Amino acid sequence: MRRFSDKLENQSERIGEMCLGVLDGETQDEKFEVVLRRQEQRPPSIELRLVRWGEGVGWYVQRTTPLPADLCGLRGLLRRAQRIHASESPQARPQANARGRVIALPRP
Repeated sequence: MRRFSDKLENQSERIGEMCLGVLDGETQDEKFEVVLRRQEQRPPSIELRLVRWGEGVGWYVQRTTPLPADLCGLRGLLRRAQRIHASESPQARPQANARGRVIALPRP
């Protein structure tokens, strides 16, 4: 069993970085990690990394995306995306056999 959490316990394999958390990807061989990077003479930055499992290699970074400094704005956008996703999910749609009534609105 591949354990990505071991990487969290070590905080990071690179100096000046701290893994803040890990999210599951679409497959078992894919994870997302949120990393805080501290660099000399620069403010700290946050990155989202897509990591994959490779036989003989282990976990490796596939793609890195720097996140904007305005995390409050990003949080708002993510909440909006979550609401949209939840409203469009199959569980949120009315059932075909559900009792209900359709009311026709008058046309202008």
